[in-house]
Amino acid sequence: MAARDYGQYCGVTQALELVGERWALLIVRDLLVGPRRYGELAAGLPRIPSNILAARLKELQAAGILRRAPRSRIIIYELTPFGRELEPVVLALGAWGFKALGDPRDEQVITPDAMTITLRTAFRPQVASALPTTTYGARFGAAELLVRVDGTTWGFFTLYREDDRTPFTTLEHQFIAGVGAAFATGLRAGLLVGLATAPLTAVDGPAVLVIDRNGEVAQASIGAAARLADLDGDATAHDDLPLALRSLIGSARQFAAGHNPLVPRMRLRTRSGQWMVAHASPLVGRDGGSTDVVVTIEEARPPEIVPLVVAAFGLTSRERDVVQLVLQGIDTAEISRTLHLSTYTVQDHLKSVFGKVGVRSRRELIARVFYDQYAPRIGAGSALAPSGWFAEPV
Repeated sequence: MAARDYGQYCGVTQALELVGERWALLIVRDLLVGPRRYGELAAGLPRIPSNILAARLKELQAAGILRRAPRSRIIIYELTPFGRELEPVVLALGAWGFKALGDPRDEQVITPDAMTITLRTAFRPQVASALPTTTYGARFGAAELLVRVDGTTWGFFTLYREDDRTPFTTLEHQFIAGVGAAFATGLRAGLLVGLATAPLTAVDGPAVLVIDRNGEVAQASIGAAARLADLDGDATAHDDLPLALRSLIGSARQFAAGHNPLVPRMRLRTRSGQWMVAHASPLVGRDGGSTDVVVTIEEARPPEIVPLVVAAFGLTSRERDVVQLVLQGIDTAEISRTLHLSTYTVQDHLKSVFGKVGVRSRRELIARVFYDQYAPRIGAGSALAPSGWFAEPV
């Protein structure tokens, strides 16, 4: 790839010949965040000339660092396994360069991809392991950034700053990092307070929304307005859709562009205390184009919610395994054989689980976990529908 030959037989010089040209490592940095189209790479590197970007992509591809791949009728660039081996190198360079980094100059920009790598650079797993599961959100210009710690999202908040204001300072980032754990703890605890005490909504069946290319609600099913109102949203305008649904719609468009491997979905808690599951999927026209997104919001079933409720109690991975088997009605001896644990260890796990959940027996544990979705239906006298789930109240 290199335009120059250092004339030395050395791993460092070979690496410089592969990625030492200007802009090359920044392209790798952005692709470490995820696959990108040509236009997205150009937008993330606003000062790179188009001919240089094209040349660097060609050189990096020839070196086996990245490849071009077709995704849903478009071409994206992604790192090869050989290219992904540069991640610790880029993170180490970022940590080293950060020591000499001052406040941003007026002409400098902060891109979401650059900030994502910066956060990866600053992440300390040994510190995070002692903290509750946490999610942070920040907004850089028109872009929102959601950061997940420990792979679970209990909620998020978005920080806004007007365009004429200076970017967030290092001290402000440190402050948000300091209070984020407290927010995560509160959100997680809030899931378990007053479970299912609010009355059921009289909405029958799933709510369906069709979102057009402008982000507006083009069509909505009967009952969709009530569902959205219970989520603090409005079906009449995109700006009044719940932020979580707008993020889901954006993820569906990313899925259509080939950036996400799975159709996006999420669980939501309504003001009335019910759990919902929302799915978003791009609609494909006869010409193969995809501009509209269909969003389906339906009541969550216990299998969707039980893992979330169990996780909210702060159980360890092994304790969750034990609880999963308890919920299936399996006795201690069978749990011991299934998990290859002694019966005494299983009993110790159950004792710890009982203490965290606030119960004294298996029966109370099962009732506590399933109470959120089942109890209101049983109390309302709802019958079972052919689907096996409770019929909507008449």
